[in-house]
Amino acid sequence: MDADSQTSSHASAGALGWAAEKARWRDTVLRCPGLGDHRVVLARDSVACLACALELYVFLHLMIRDDGIPYYFIWLTNWTGMATVAYAVLHAWATRRAARLRDDVAYRDQSGVRDDDSTPVPAGVHALWALKCITPVAQLFITVVYWGVLWRPWYGPVTPHNVVAHGALYAVTLVDFATLNRFTLASFADLTNAYMYGGVYVCFNVVYTFVPGATNHRGDEFIYPITDWRSRTLVSVGFVVAAFAIVLPASWYVTVRLTKLRDSRWFPVDGRDGDGDGAERTAGDDGDGDARSFA
Repeated sequence: MDADSQTSSHASAGALGWAAEKARWRDTVLRCPGLGDHRVVLARDSVACLACALELYVFLHLMIRDDGIPYYFIWLTNWTGMATVAYAVLHAWATRRAARLRDDVAYRDQSGVRDDDSTPVPAGVHALWALKCITPVAQLFITVVYWGVLWRPWYGPVTPHNVVAHGALYAVTLVDFATLNRFTLASFADLTNAYMYGGVYVCFNVVYTFVPGATNHRGDEFIYPITDWRSRTLVSVGFVVAAFAIVLPASWYVTVRLTKLRDSRWFPVDGRDGDGDGAERTAGDDGDGDARSFA
């Protein structure tokens, strides 16, 4: 097999793995290794409420600072904050829906046999699967870029909203992916989604810079000084190339390694199971075939 065929085969396998995981979405969202599958609904609701509270604080702070002008919506940090909230809320919703479906099947069939995943995948689950990689990768990306590239000591003291927007939200995401969920992020489709997200924001950034009268909250005719496409085109291009060629894939790699470490801790057999039989246990199963209720 030549190199092109091998690359194509890898991409196809990654796409199939991504689609197969989404087809089994109920089993995936009902896993909670850190707290136990029977506490999965509580875990999802807690993460969703915390993410919403933190992002609402950032939103209100910026709206007050900028006299109600919605500059909030121009920053990549806040795009990622909104994506994080959408991910957390969709994850909580999908978990509750999966729990209801599982309990309905258990009520109808007391044998404890796992229900199949032949029902159509809800639209919200498709959105969740797109966000499951964008959220942790983009959160790590903005945290690294903000503190490593954009922030300068002469900007003044570090404010609470900066810590929340460029740290606390990532900490919530980190705990969620390291201990509370079962998502796999190693597929080519996941990486593609992360690049598409970044590409859409870059296009927005360029267009906003050239819109007559459009400014950031300081009155500058750009969003970030490092992406001043009017006056510093080469610097802007160089920054975007470096971000896409180095920081984004590095953030993706770190996130993939994190989920692999999680799986080796809680699901050591074939990366799917922790009881040694090579088959992933049904969410809520106590190991003897008895399903616990999630409601």
